[in-house]
Amino acid sequence: RVRALIPVALVIPAPESPVTQATLGVTVHVRNEHGAERTYVLVSSEEQTLTGQGCSVHSPLGRALLGAQVGEVREFATPKGNGELEVLRLS
Repeated sequence: RVRALIPVALVIPAPESPVTQATLGVTVHVRNEHGAERTYVLVSSEEQTLTGQGCSVHSPLGRALLGAQVGEVREFATPKGNGELEVLRLS
């Protein structure tokens, strides 16, 4: 499967510093509605499938975080209802 992706793979440059918006490759530090803090790295669905790491930008959580800025609260769908995350930091 990896070999099939190589001819069409795109190299995405590292995010500019300082990071002002959540995009592919950005690490997003968040706090949920219960006060728990988590960190997600936004990746393509192909990268997430191949490595098992990161948060796919095509998942409900990834779609909610994509484009987020520090201080924003984003809502996303979960199997148990909607969740909320406050964006604390981008790197």
